[in-house]
Amino acid sequence: QIATLEASPTEPTRVSRVIDFEPIGAPHLTIEAIMSSLWTNNQFAGSVLTFRDITERKMRERNFRKKAFVDELTQVYNRAGFYHRFEENVETGGVYSLALIDVDWFKLVNDNFGHAVGDRALMLVAQILQRNVRNNDIVGRLGGDEFAIVFQGSHEGALAACRRIAEEIRSTELEVHDGRVARLSISCGISAMKPDWTLQNLFDAADTALYAVKDQGRNGVLLAA
Repeated sequence: QIATLEASPTEPTRVSRVIDFEPIGAPHLTIEAIMSSLWTNNQFAGSVLTFRDITERKMRERNFRKKAFVDELTQVYNRAGFYHRFEENVETGGVYSLALIDVDWFKLVNDNFGHAVGDRALMLVAQILQRNVRNNDIVGRLGGDEFAIVFQGSHEGALAACRRIAEEIRSTELEVHDGRVARLSISCGISAMKPDWTLQNLFDAADTALYAVKDQGRNGVLLAA
């Protein structure tokens, strides 16, 4: 950041540059450095370098951003955070794919076992999604039992990852009441971005594939044509 204080030709002018950085050896700290240069009659008169500890302010900003963009229950991105990261990703270009995921018969889980078990089911699904993606992929909960993943790379990688996810969810037991367990499954539709597509085209294609899986009885993964 650069700030200039305007002045008359005969009065001093101060130009300030502000940067934030984490000191080497103390990454838990954030320091703000302000370098102010003083100019008189277009002649450099001197400079002052000021340091300020802004760690608490940065922590508040990060916590605020996390609350705005992260789903409190599952700790993946919420709808706003997912779309924000998705749009950032699109701006950088590259190859990517989208997976839309619904938990099968989730209403029955809530009705039969209660909302507390339903919440644990959503947390379990989110954990399995995160375990099976890379650091640069984006996992979000769009609402209810609806999840989405943006994969960096070709649709082959996205398809393989979603098949692993579906298999792990099917094979994982969710403890409910009195020693009883329940098993979950997902329906998943995948689409790969094409050169002439908009984001809406990408979502529509994945959504069409998702509903094709549901029409076929759920519990499956399908790549859009």
